[in-house]
Amino acid sequence: MQILSVGLNNPRSTWAILGGRSMNSYGDSVTIEETPVGMVPEWLIEHMVNQAIDPRPRSNGGASKILILYSNEESRRESMTRLSDIGFAFDRTLHHTLESLKSSLMTDLRLPRKIALGPAFERVLHEYCALKASKLAFPLINPLPNMSWGPGKTAALSELHAFLAEEQAIDSWSGPGINSFTKILQDLEDKIGGTHPDFLTSRIINGISGGRSPFTLMDIDGIVMLDHAPSLSKSDVQLLLEISQIKPIHQLTYPGSYRLGHHGAQIEDRYPITSKEDLPSWVPEHRISKDKEDPVVERVLVNSEEQSFEAAIKISNSLMDKDDECTVLIIDPAFEENQLNWKKLVQNIGLPSTGIKRPITSSPIGHWLHELVNLGSGPNAFSMERIRLIALQESLNPFSLSSTDQEGSQKAPKPDIELLENIARSEHILGGQGALKRWLEALRRTPRNTEKIDSRQSTQWWMLSLASSLSPLLDDSDRKLLSNEKLTKGCLSGQTLWVAPPLSTGDEWLESIIQNLDTTVQESFLDGNTLPPSSIVQSIINEHSKLRYLQDVVGQKPPKGGQDWVFELSTILKNAPLPAQSSGISSRLRILPPHAALGCTSDIVILTNASSSSWNLKSMKMPFIDEIERHQFGLLRPDMPIRDARHHLRHILNCGERAILIDSSIEKSLPLASPVEEIMHFCLETTVFKEDYDNPGPRDERQDDGFRIREMTPPSKSPLNPSSITIPLDRELQRDRERRQPKKADEGGYLPSESRNRVLHFDNDDLTRRPPKAVEAPRFAEMWPVIGALSENGKKTPTIDPRPFIPTPTGSKISDARHGFLSGPEQTIGRWSPSRLQEWTRCPRRGWMTKGLRIRDEETQSEDLDPRIHGDLLHQIHHDLICDILSMKEGVERNISNHTREESTINLSKSGLSPEELMKKALECLDKLAPWLERSDGVSTYRLRMLTGMSRSDWRSWLANPTSIPLGGRIGDLIRSELELLDTMPIALEWEISDGKPEGTEINLEPSETSPNQDKLPSIYVNGKIDRVDLIAFDADSTIWVDEEGSSEVAPIRISSRKDWKPRRRVIIRDLKTSELSPEDRHKKGLLEELQLAIYARSWEECHPGDLVVGAGISTIGHLTSHFLETSPSYFPEARNVSVGNISAVTEDLHRFPDESNDPSSDPFRAWLAQRLSVSLGVSKGAIEGRVHPTPSKSSCRYCPVSSICEVRVEEDY
Repeated sequence: MQILSVGLNNPRSTWAILGGRSMNSYGDSVTIEETPVGMVPEWLIEHMVNQAIDPRPRSNGGASKILILYSNEESRRESMTRLSDIGFAFDRTLHHTLESLKSSLMTDLRLPRKIALGPAFERVLHEYCALKASKLAFPLINPLPNMSWGPGKTAALSELHAFLAEEQAIDSWSGPGINSFTKILQDLEDKIGGTHPDFLTSRIINGISGGRSPFTLMDIDGIVMLDHAPSLSKSDVQLLLEISQIKPIHQLTYPGSYRLGHHGAQIEDRYPITSKEDLPSWVPEHRISKDKEDPVVERVLVNSEEQSFEAAIKISNSLMDKDDECTVLIIDPAFEENQLNWKKLVQNIGLPSTGIKRPITSSPIGHWLHELVNLGSGPNAFSMERIRLIALQESLNPFSLSSTDQEGSQKAPKPDIELLENIARSEHILGGQGALKRWLEALRRTPRNTEKIDSRQSTQWWMLSLASSLSPLLDDSDRKLLSNEKLTKGCLSGQTLWVAPPLSTGDEWLESIIQNLDTTVQESFLDGNTLPPSSIVQSIINEHSKLRYLQDVVGQKPPKGGQDWVFELSTILKNAPLPAQSSGISSRLRILPPHAALGCTSDIVILTNASSSSWNLKSMKMPFIDEIERHQFGLLRPDMPIRDARHHLRHILNCGERAILIDSSIEKSLPLASPVEEIMHFCLETTVFKEDYDNPGPRDERQDDGFRIREMTPPSKSPLNPSSITIPLDRELQRDRERRQPKKADEGGYLPSESRNRVLHFDNDDLTRRPPKAVEAPRFAEMWPVIGALSENGKKTPTIDPRPFIPTPTGSKISDARHGFLSGPEQTIGRWSPSRLQEWTRCPRRGWMTKGLRIRDEETQSEDLDPRIHGDLLHQIHHDLICDILSMKEGVERNISNHTREESTINLSKSGLSPEELMKKALECLDKLAPWLERSDGVSTYRLRMLTGMSRSDWRSWLANPTSIPLGGRIGDLIRSELELLDTMPIALEWEISDGKPEGTEINLEPSETSPNQDKLPSIYVNGKIDRVDLIAFDADSTIWVDEEGSSEVAPIRISSRKDWKPRRRVIIRDLKTSELSPEDRHKKGLLEELQLAIYARSWEECHPGDLVVGAGISTIGHLTSHFLETSPSYFPEARNVSVGNISAVTEDLHRFPDESNDPSSDPFRAWLAQRLSVSLGVSKGAIEGRVHPTPSKSSCRYCPVSSICEVRVEEDY
């Protein structure tokens, strides 16, 4: 039976009609023979052997000397491998593809060498085109001499010219730019002394026209041309016809329809030979036959195309394991996109894989060199993200460390990434033009906080060294900064920081970078599948040297530096390929695209990824060719891709003993490609792909073992780390524990005390919830502290912060040990800061990872101002304004011994300055703190109006003539709110609670004051800074600020137990915040959820014997500035009658001491203080004991910086 035996659907005609080609008759120099589909004829293989072992000419009785012309390099290589395996030498010059034959003929005709197309030549060509475009060589494309000529225009013309050359249409083409582009290529040919590939075929045709025989064709008797795809170009057909005038060509084609593409290419329209008597005399005598049985295709169904890869590899591996001689050919129409995936899969089964084409930037050295060279270029020049990457990478040194030695010292500059991030946020440095200047100016300034001044100067030195190294690549404005002495002086030493003299050219810079590479260290870590760095470096050097050579011979002046040089090197790194890796071992498994498989054979052929989305059958789009021109010149036929696909598919199904189709059309969104649909009647067997557990890969074996362990069955191999097998269960265990958390209240309306250790989380809203009717408030409940639950009427009751949670162990020792229930990473923390305590309080795992291990996601800087910087800015303006008017200093306690009622420096409201004058001073502070507000970008304009209420022009006018102006913006509201604090005296700003003690301030509680169980908790030492401390007068006229009869001892937590203790001064603690929450809600959060206020309050009392903190609260600075204050009803009873802020009574119904009954007499504010300190001490105790268990909840996981690596995190509901 004939396979796909479809005859010609149209009568034979001349080439002027058939296929749109026009050609002359070439007599008997071309003969056609139809052969069975898919296989090289046996008579041809036998002849290859005979002509190899019998060197005699045909005239002396030897075999004919025949040149074989293959359709592609893969089929040529396969044929030569077959001959080599037989075990004798043969003449490789008798085996060619069209491309290799052209190369031989080019040499024979002594044509100049073919110009290698690549990044170097493309760059030279682009510059030449740009030069000609400025002289109006392309009037339709570039009509103005000063109009920019982009690389895309050069690439489009190159693509069009190459296509028209293949179709022999350059001379007849009247479209834009081709004539000028042809002249440019010819000019470059003359200057380089080479032949451009677009002209090679036509030059060879001209060289052999007239019957002149080149050396390659001189001794042969004829050419046998194997089957080729229908899309054979016109220039290649014309070349073959010219060759046929020198040596006859016998073309082997497949039978079938020309129109549908089954037949393939035919260089001349002739009827095929039907009898052996019509064979040319030089062709071995054989029986003429084109019959072949229809193929039987085995269809394997998979659920998705992703599973096609696994199915193809598993089927191949299984068949090769059963037969050591079996060869497999996998055909993937989307091979180019899937190369990396195939390479990994082939390596997993232990077979060699061919190298794939990858750009230099896909290697570590190439990637980081590209990042470094572009650091100072483009809209992200010297952005924080780029600088961080360069600082952290270890593949190359951005500058020579030996050149930065200072006064003979071997100390090298090191950047502080955290410091750079803080500067980028505070100075709003986003990258782009002027970013380097802003970096150097910011690093040059002496900071207010000198705590990390050494690190700051080292970072400044590193930035200067980096900029100096990159000097040849920077623009003129950035380069001039390096000669500015003000910017090169150290922020600490005040002396000029020494850096290596900048190099003069980009080429010198590249040479210096390469010389500083230590490739020997990197090569010691090679895994056998990675290219050695030395070979990558050599590729960069070779391509760059090639570019300089071409520029020299063409007469182009290469750029010495700047953006043009950066663009040059970037083009090379992005487009030049890495050296292809080759194992040197032929593999029994080959993976090819359909066009590369034409002419190849194998025992098993597997067609995969055959869906319409993977097999692209769209006609190619070409620049500057519209529909009219396409039809006029017969170019880009829309049916050509599908004709080629049919031809390739026909060969694929017949080139092996078995053909397997992996079909993913079960997925309705991915139907099979149309040529594949046409051959479905050959699919007689259909199976569904199932996981083969008999021959799993290493990764599959491990996965299967994991499934077995999960199903409580023995694994085939013991786990590499037995302790890790329960990690996948962590999430399920955590969710199960959360579901089992008690929720029902007891008779009193709260959770029973025996259920406390089963509590893992709570809703933050429960802290401020009002108790339902018939339920006593927490302060008056039967037991204290209480945990809210669902009461009988279904309403929730309020909660006293139950942290730290100490959940009971699960019983799984490995899991419990991993999560810190049994034993964990004990912490030795000498001093606690409130922020560190808060992180541990929210979630011990979060605290351990962020504060102990210092792990967190990398920050990305947004276009808008960081909210923290916005808050810090208002915070600092507030402090600077108070310090300036009240003659205070940050961190220094104010001396109030001489203050009397008549003095006007008690607070801002009594300073004698008008609101307008205060606004002027605040704006002066703003100008110093935020010079970036002078920029004209949208963010600066928006923030300027938000802060000051002024427009850009108003701000510039004010800067030119600073005057007193009305209050406006958030700064104005801050001043307005401050003026309302009539009865307070600020005495400290940014006061250090350690009070100068290296170990910090000790905080402890008596067992009777700790909750919930009145246990003895170890004391902690704390440090940190209180935003603001105010004094409250003892009299209504605000004249008595100190009671000289007051006690000189530290205030006890429970003052009611010390009748003899009397405060000398009454103090209130304020913590400044910026928040999107309402001021009242933010105040409640600070009191009941956070620990700062309590720690600050107690630290002040410990450091100031006789002082009593009678109020604490959050001052929210935002759209409206509000000073909220929670006060002590016992020791500040007049709070609501004086102007000290917005008075709250949050703690009145919530807190009491744990040993009190439900009729407490204690001060609720002091009880609140004890409870928050008890939480702090409990958290510290848990950290010391190594309790790092997670306590996930929506509130704690929402902004957790390590949630991405936490398996038990709680996801938000969207």
